[in-house]
Amino acid sequence: MAANGYGKRYEGIERTVGNGPSAMACMVTEDNFWRGRRILVTGHTGFKGAWLCAWLSKLGARVFGLSLAEDHQSLARVANTRSLFEGEYLGDIRSFDQVRRFCLETQPQVVFHLAAQPLVNVGVSNPIDTYSINIFGTINLLESLFNLANLEAIVVVTSDKCYEPSEDPVLRFSEGSSLGGNDPYSVSKACQDLISTSYHRTFFSKSGIPIATARSGNVIGGGDWTVGRILPDYIMSYYASRRLEIRQPQAIRPWQHVLEPLSGYIELGKRLCINGSHLSGAWNFGPDADSEITVMEMLKILSRKCPGVTIIDSADEKYKETQILRLDSAKSKSILNWYPRWSVEEAIEKTICWFQSWKDGDNMLSVTMEQIYQYEVSPSRGAK
Repeated sequence: MAANGYGKRYEGIERTVGNGPSAMACMVTEDNFWRGRRILVTGHTGFKGAWLCAWLSKLGARVFGLSLAEDHQSLARVANTRSLFEGEYLGDIRSFDQVRRFCLETQPQVVFHLAAQPLVNVGVSNPIDTYSINIFGTINLLESLFNLANLEAIVVVTSDKCYEPSEDPVLRFSEGSSLGGNDPYSVSKACQDLISTSYHRTFFSKSGIPIATARSGNVIGGGDWTVGRILPDYIMSYYASRRLEIRQPQAIRPWQHVLEPLSGYIELGKRLCINGSHLSGAWNFGPDADSEITVMEMLKILSRKCPGVTIIDSADEKYKETQILRLDSAKSKSILNWYPRWSVEEAIEKTICWFQSWKDGDNMLSVTMEQIYQYEVSPSRGAK
């Protein structure tokens, strides 16, 4: 581990694994399933992708990345997660030739597709790129993976925004809820889901290769500097002593730490390899009900931990956003035995701690690996 730059701090963590209440939560830590497997992660320089690659590398996987080079401050750059890869290709998911060539060269066994244009507001300002990246990028990847000799499973990460919007205050979207959307980003993710299902039913099912789509809530965590996301905007406003302009203060979102859905993706990928095509289809990975809070409630928690930020409610709405978004993750809980581990307050605390370490000049690969381990040994909330 030391050769990767995180050995000193990571190896110094007190080990508390045993037969107590956290034993079930240590399943990922003790599992050798991923050791030596060839894993392709698209979007590996993105926020979610960088965390996923770090975790898979920790589990012993041979990780390959396909993505555009990051053009801004990012987890991949600050924590140097790219040092963990066996190989990477900085290319455009919209180029079939580039994607096909890299897939042939790497011959992955499991693929996690995260490459995407991930923002609602960017989708509104640039719908053409949003549709081409999210829709045709997915098509290019699935076409490139078809007939690869060693392929075992594909996980396509879509979004909770793929559901047809509803203002029903008690509705929880389940995997069988209608797909849809108002804005280009949401529609593109619904299309991505449908395309993945179509490819499985028409092509991959004949060879027994499972394809699943994973839908998660609003993720937060260290290493996300994306402008327009509430938590990184707040933290950067706190450090810079500037005012924060927000929109939709009463909007309810399923907030969760980025490691929550990633643990689900990892478990889902494993189960697809072991159990096969009958687990293909959609899977929700959302937080418990007590983490489904409004933007304003999120800001109140942040203001207790990082006080002094002046908040301005913006009246300028460029597009209509869904006010209420809740996920039903009963399927993942009952079949995958996947349960959230951190409350929304814990998720915020971990995120603030990560950014404080960054401000202090710490080794951020070490900090990132420490938080992954802390998550692994945390007890599942509600698991039986």
